[in-house]
Amino acid sequence: MLKVFDGFGHSNWVTNVRTCLCSNGFAYVWEAQEIICPNQFLSIFVQRLKDQYIQSWHESCERNSKLLYYRQFKNTYTPSNYVLMIDIDKFRKCLANFRSSSHELMVEKGRHFNIDRDFRYCPYCETVLEDEYHFICHCPLYHDLRKKYLPVLINSYISIQQFIDISGDENHHNILNLSMFIYHVLELRSKYVND
Repeated sequence: MLKVFDGFGHSNWVTNVRTCLCSNGFAYVWEAQEIICPNQFLSIFVQRLKDQYIQSWHESCERNSKLLYYRQFKNTYTPSNYVLMIDIDKFRKCLANFRSSSHELMVEKGRHFNIDRDFRYCPYCETVLEDEYHFICHCPLYHDLRKKYLPVLINSYISIQQFIDISGDENHHNILNLSMFIYHVLELRSKYVND
């Protein structure tokens, strides 16, 4: 009866089933109204839905300009290792927020105030874009903390590719140090901006 109503153009939950089957390449199942091997079909159908979702996730990451760095070090739809490696909540949360651009840096905050991206300057340097790269690798305000937690970044020019490698590093020691650095630097930045 619901299928008949759907056929007459009256939407109901069967309409959603038909749409889901047809949009994922299984219109023949809808037309036949039967499945020969239900377990096999369910396995294939669930995998198709997962694949479609992952493809959609990749497309949305590519379209979102906010995720400029994120999409360069996170290209698989799987939990990152740091989620399990970092057992201190405040550091894990800080790193997750930083990697997904959910932070107070001007590159993100300026977006909320409609400041052109090129003018979202570092509050300390005043003439340099305050993005994740500048924050981690170059801002002189954080030199001492960088020396303590990320000594590999001292006394050398760090390219954007090296920054991406550091941000996506899966080594337990390195990723823990990065998360502690970000946590303490954000605290220092907050004090500096508020003063």
